[in-house]
Amino acid sequence: GTTLFIEPGIGFGTGLHETTQLCLAALAAWQSQGGSLDRVLDFGAGSGILGIAAAVRGARHVDAVEIDPLVHDAIRANAERNGAMERVAVLRDLACDGEPYALIFANIVAEVLLAHAGDVCRRLRRHADGSLAGCLILSGLLAEDVPAVARRYAEELRVEPAQTTAGDWHCLRFTGR
Repeated sequence: GTTLFIEPGIGFGTGLHETTQLCLAALAAWQSQGGSLDRVLDFGAGSGILGIAAAVRGARHVDAVEIDPLVHDAIRANAERNGAMERVAVLRDLACDGEPYALIFANIVAEVLLAHAGDVCRRLRRHADGSLAGCLILSGLLAEDVPAVARRYAEELRVEPAQTTAGDWHCLRFTGR
């Protein structure tokens, strides 16, 4: 396991929530398959816990994207508290260009996942033939959200997700080869 020290401040994410647990388990699964953590995106970062967890587990660079600027200081403080300050950049918006990510977390409501599906998928690493090379972890999903979100992302990524559940919450993991 990974030990993290998180002060959520006003941001969501103490590490105890089931969606966070699901995402951390998906991170461990990706790593156990030899998945890269060189560039990670935490989209809708909240307290920054997922991106910071990836940094603690060896990620070289993490972009923590959080639209609410009021939690940016909390993300930075949490990164510092966990010795990951130099590797975590806090951003207000997802850049539309730049190097693709090996791993993307998006632990947010289905409405936001659906609205940003194209942008998120475009930022995920691909092989030369266009097939998926990275890993996308989506959570914050209730049972009724899963079909539409899974369908939208599967169409975009041409990969079916692995699904995990904890309590009422669901997590979809799209993994490249």
